[in-house]
Amino acid sequence: MPDLALTSKFIFLVLFSLATSWSRAICLPNNSPLRQLHHTPCFESLLGQSVLALTFSSERSNIFYKEGFHELDTESVSMDGEVARHAVQVAARSGGWQWLSRFESYQFEPGFLDEHIEGWHNSLQQTNRDREEFAQDQVDLTYQSDRSNWVVNKTTEWQKYIMEVSRSLGVPGLSRVYLGTAQKSSADLIWLGQSYWFAISTTPLSITPVSFIQVHSGISYAPATHELQSIQRPFVYFGQLNSQWQWSTAMSVEISVLASTPPFDSETTALGKPYSGFNVGLNWDANRQHRFSMVVGEDIAVGTSPDVSFQLAYQYLVLKD
Repeated sequence: MPDLALTSKFIFLVLFSLATSWSRAICLPNNSPLRQLHHTPCFESLLGQSVLALTFSSERSNIFYKEGFHELDTESVSMDGEVARHAVQVAARSGGWQWLSRFESYQFEPGFLDEHIEGWHNSLQQTNRDREEFAQDQVDLTYQSDRSNWVVNKTTEWQKYIMEVSRSLGVPGLSRVYLGTAQKSSADLIWLGQSYWFAISTTPLSITPVSFIQVHSGISYAPATHELQSIQRPFVYFGQLNSQWQWSTAMSVEISVLASTPPFDSETTALGKPYSGFNVGLNWDANRQHRFSMVVGEDIAVGTSPDVSFQLAYQYLVLKD
């Protein structure tokens, strides 16, 4: 996304140069409909002295990407629409253990952001990458090849149930080890299936008294049980860099950079190229128990994730006595 991508990358570099720190609460994942078979988690840690955290979040991601046979040899893919994701999460901590349970509801739908995104590009005299040649606010998810041919041209829903457990490590340089599973359910076979992951995180590194940085990496396994099983990769490797700058006692800026290997053996960008993207978020701690967050997500590798995503979140913390 041109234009918006250049602007967002500039913002990222400016913020990163100011300071970095450990992201502690909210994260915006890759909501591309074609990247849902493997669950690549966003990592977080409970705040301060909290023993229980309840999080509500709502997101909207706009995606437009088309690759045709005139560009590729044997495949064609088209994605046009918006993904709405609503999530409820409970996380608890006891000693060195942390448990997380999360329910996510997705809807791939026409949406309403196309006009605003095209207008934003035009105001900056930037290209819309052929967006204006297609009707606004449409649903189109099409894949064609000599092995498979399917089309989704109506609003589609799916759900995801996530369970995760992590344990702190007494190893120099390493912080936690994670094990998790995600179960996806949908009337459409494209999104059905289970995935499992293992990950490890480094010890938060203090850059300044008000800034930290931390790295996570892991591997996801998903059995092939859907229409694209002939080209699915059973393993996906992922990584995440979390950072935070404590702006004031109540305000902080968060940055997350995410990346993962492709989930399919495909010549298309949407299915077969490595994903990379980043989030920039603002947190407001109303008090020790209530946090409000606003996050904007951007693609770095165009076509591997939505062009732009927005998230609003609220987190309630139960503190240790």
